[in-house]
Amino acid sequence: ATRQALLGQANQVLYAGASRAANSLDLFISTNLEAIRTQSGLPTVVAYMNLPPEKRSGSVEEEMMLSTLSVLRNENLYYIASYAILDEAGRNILDVTSPDIGQDESNHDYFRVPMTTGRPFVSSVEFAPDVGGVYFYFSNPVRNDLGQIKGVMRVRYSVALLQELVAQTRGMAGDDSYAILLDENGMRLSQDAAPELIFRSIKLYDPMILSELRAVNRLPNLLDSELTTDLPAFAEGVANEDETPYFVAEELIEGGRTEQMAVVSLETVPWQVVYAQPQQDFLDPIEGAIQVILLWTAIVIGLLVMAAIVVAHWLTEPVDYLTAVARQITAGDLTARAQVESEDEIGQLAVAFNAMTTQLQATLVGLEKREEALQSSNEQLENALQELQDAQAQMVQQERIAAVGQLAAGVAHDFNNIMGTVILYSDLMLKASDLSPKDHKRLSLIRQQGQRAADLTQQILDFSRKSIMRWERLDLWLFLQEIEMLLSRTMPENIRLSVTRQTDNDAVINADPTRLQQAVLNLAINARNAMEAGGSLKIELTAVTIQHENDDSELEPGNWLCLSISDTGIGIPDEVLVHMFEPFFTTRAPLGSGLGLSQVDGIIKQHGGHIIVKTEVDKGTTFDIYLPAIPGVASKTVPTTAVASLDDLEKGNGEQILLVEDDNLTRQALTNALEILNYKVITAVNGREALQYYQQESDKITLVISDLVMPEMGGKELLQQLHQQNPALKSIVITGYPPSGQENELRSLGAVSWCQKPVDLIQLSQMVSQALSTD
Repeated sequence: ATRQALLGQANQVLYAGASRAANSLDLFISTNLEAIRTQSGLPTVVAYMNLPPEKRSGSVEEEMMLSTLSVLRNENLYYIASYAILDEAGRNILDVTSPDIGQDESNHDYFRVPMTTGRPFVSSVEFAPDVGGVYFYFSNPVRNDLGQIKGVMRVRYSVALLQELVAQTRGMAGDDSYAILLDENGMRLSQDAAPELIFRSIKLYDPMILSELRAVNRLPNLLDSELTTDLPAFAEGVANEDETPYFVAEELIEGGRTEQMAVVSLETVPWQVVYAQPQQDFLDPIEGAIQVILLWTAIVIGLLVMAAIVVAHWLTEPVDYLTAVARQITAGDLTARAQVESEDEIGQLAVAFNAMTTQLQATLVGLEKREEALQSSNEQLENALQELQDAQAQMVQQERIAAVGQLAAGVAHDFNNIMGTVILYSDLMLKASDLSPKDHKRLSLIRQQGQRAADLTQQILDFSRKSIMRWERLDLWLFLQEIEMLLSRTMPENIRLSVTRQTDNDAVINADPTRLQQAVLNLAINARNAMEAGGSLKIELTAVTIQHENDDSELEPGNWLCLSISDTGIGIPDEVLVHMFEPFFTTRAPLGSGLGLSQVDGIIKQHGGHIIVKTEVDKGTTFDIYLPAIPGVASKTVPTTAVASLDDLEKGNGEQILLVEDDNLTRQALTNALEILNYKVITAVNGREALQYYQQESDKITLVISDLVMPEMGGKELLQQLHQQNPALKSIVITGYPPSGQENELRSLGAVSWCQKPVDLIQLSQMVSQALSTD
């Protein structure tokens, strides 16, 4: 019975090793299946697949798609060989590995299966025609925005990754224990103890099956006789997994070593993990324990026989006593001991009996401790797997948000060109003297809606951190006093507003007052919406100093100003809290766009700050905004809120302006606006054409207005060329993207100001007038 118990326990240790290896592989495969399912639905992929095939080559969507594929591959550059998009016919149309573009991959199951089932798929191992290339693939159908399957996204992994995962489980059942990974045809995909056996089958292949496997590149480039090691016992043990997961078989190690093995099938693919240990190593502990038990049993029996023969006639009572104690132990009471009342043979027998019981009790206690240790190891493994799943989910979420931000910023850039044209032409038509009151009202509504659309794109640029910031030193306390005046006029009477400070020190930061005001107002409006029945809105300013990096804080060491915005509203549930800063996530649909908090997060991140949220359902929410404090005096105290009218236009005196803009409608709108402002305009579609015009009219051109991103020659290179020809020439940059740290360089090239599209007529008139009057 003891031998069977020890054998069963040892087999369980082998089975645990096989299960851990199988679980690790299943986790990797299922995680990657979910990842490619999410990746194939990214907005960048959908936008690319929406294009007709003839318009994809050279398009902006193709550039963004290639960028997305490169980012995905760089997450595991060592093991990922390729990320690619296949069209409906199976042709490789986009691949980070350039030589594969244009190849026909329609005969591979990683293309056919997703196209048929519409689900993610992991393939069997394939051998590339070139020597050494052994891969497996994850794939998923890609769809357009109508949900139609337009192709397949596939990722090619090196089989070395599987071998690495399997190798990590070596030694779980003993120093010489190891795992073997078998595919559905019995081929070793990993053999850590004997690498020379990798890609060799444990069974003979039927010639017809052999031909079929070669046709689909499932076999290495070896002779038929070299493909198998022909181990019938091994193959039979693997095939009988459903009857018993344990078996004894030979593996070709050290000329053919007998191994004790346990086999477990993977849940995600028809592969099997075999965990093996040399049979001698497996049996040595069991045989040792059995020998000790047999030795003690022989001693006890010998003592009992000798005592019975010598003193049987007067030892009846002591023997009965010992028999009763033995019955107690047999019944499971290992605490029972025989009392030693003499030093004769009966007494010695009692001592030996007690020693045997103590030894047996110690053995069982050791077995219980080993079982507890094994259970603890399993719990640690489960915790590690959960942490891995959480990290994978977070990584997928970050990739999803980054892709949405990149796509949204590109859409906002193009949309601002359209809105700039609408706003400028609305301003021009509103200046017409023969406009009827009804038409004036309609045009004002068109302009108002155009500005609302521009504000929406500004929110998109804010959360993607692509806004142009107007930096200046700002007194945060005076800024909050201006906010208090604004909110006191707009908050309902049932909401109590208080603005306080907890520091007497200077509260100076480097900020864009307009963008910071937008962030604070967004949070105040959210707080108001959370207190429909009334409540308290408190804005408080405090100073915080972080001394050491090991403080329990997300902030770097230094001086910070904390702007706390607290309400007594309904609070934020946990299921909403984890998504609250994601773009386009809203709990107020269709009233909300889902951009408010993502805009706040983008603005604060551009200021080098942090946001920490503390909330409790039905008790309220606090947003703590930390901004880096700077020494010195603020240049301005509050953001300017004055609104100019079309009657305040600053006009020119016939000065000649060179306008450089690649968008036709935007260029025409800016030209008409400048001419209304009494300027002469020369237009160019890119920097190269602008240089030609300037060389012809250099003595007449007094100002250059240029976009930054243009084909052939961009705005920055144009300004460099113009500065070399005329260092005194002034320029204005109108762009859809921020200068991204190039402000000082642009100033050195003559740029006196820059603004983000769309620009209205009033802003244009003031900007040009100020540029021409600047010394």
